[in-house]
Amino acid sequence: MTLPVNVPQAGVQIVGADGRLTREGYRLFTSIQTFSGTTDGALAAAFLLASASSDLPGARTFAAGTALSAVDGGAGGALTVNLDDTAVSPGSYGAADRTLSATVDQQGRLTAIASALIAIAATQISDSTAAGRDMLKAASVAAQRALLGVTTSSSGTYTPTLTNGANVAASTAYVCQWLRVGDMVTVSGIVDVDPTAGATGTALGISLPVASAFTAPEQCAGTAAGSAVAGEAAAIRGDTVNDRAEMVWVTADASNHAMYLQFSYQVL
Repeated sequence: MTLPVNVPQAGVQIVGADGRLTREGYRLFTSIQTFSGTTDGALAAAFLLASASSDLPGARTFAAGTALSAVDGGAGGALTVNLDDTAVSPGSYGAADRTLSATVDQQGRLTAIASALIAIAATQISDSTAAGRDMLKAASVAAQRALLGVTTSSSGTYTPTLTNGANVAASTAYVCQWLRVGDMVTVSGIVDVDPTAGATGTALGISLPVASAFTAPEQCAGTAAGSAVAGEAAAIRGDTVNDRAEMVWVTADASNHAMYLQFSYQVL
């Protein structure tokens, strides 16, 4: 195999006084080929330049691609390739209560990034009931209470309306207190009862502070006791006919006396 060599003319310097190759020296070396490793013994040029040169017209030149820049360190120096900066500032982004949104270019670089408070729309929650999502979307605590059936004022006082039943000649109501939590109401207070006769079954109807439609007596339950009559005790149950509480007992005394009561019931 013959290697063609461009031999310079007689008297032409290959190396200059500064120790560098002259133009003719470059031409000499461009004509010297190196094996490229191909199986057919082909030869290829092995020069790579930082920029084009008329002295090496067949040499390959280096060009930085998109988002890259090259810095030529000059003779004897290094050719440095840098990844171009974007508008994103170095630093840490994100927090437990924030989400990130970012823009990525074709080269995989972050070109923009922003954070925002996490805000998940109730309609995006798929593993809850419609009522649960309504609670999440409620604009205020008052609105949530309304959805639960709890009014803004969940406690207060009232003077019950008393209905004299069996063996009650007269009765007197006083201001009682009540507390509602969800669909449960608790009442406490005092009433005076004047039975017609002693040792007799007695009944007194007591109105409710929050209306309820009882379907069973056990939906309202409580007790009452006399403060001045030994052993005077009464049961309080739900009156399903009149939708009120009913105090029932066998009175031990036919005189007018106080009964201290407490009962709880379901709002139905």
